[in-house]
Amino acid sequence: MKGRINSFGVLEIFRKKAFKITECCKQHISLTGNKGSIKCGDWCPQFGEPVIWDAEEGETTASLIICENKTLNFNKFKDLRGGKE
Repeated sequence: MKGRINSFGVLEIFRKKAFKITECCKQHISLTGNKGSIKCGDWCPQFGEPVIWDAEEGETTASLIICENKTLNFNKFKDLRGGKE
């Protein structure tokens, strides 16, 4: 799976030929009954820092812990916050 954290701290996952912004699966419902649109990102206290390592030929792989201690494993990953890659 390919993924990245964009420059705004939002997690994006590659699906169907493009990166898609992920939304929180725990979105709240406001008093008006409308779902809030909360992006999955580094402002959430349950969003871990990616554990990044280099694989073959400069490819970057990573594991990322998100809510409820779920781990996402990426075979290609970029962290674009603050110019990191």
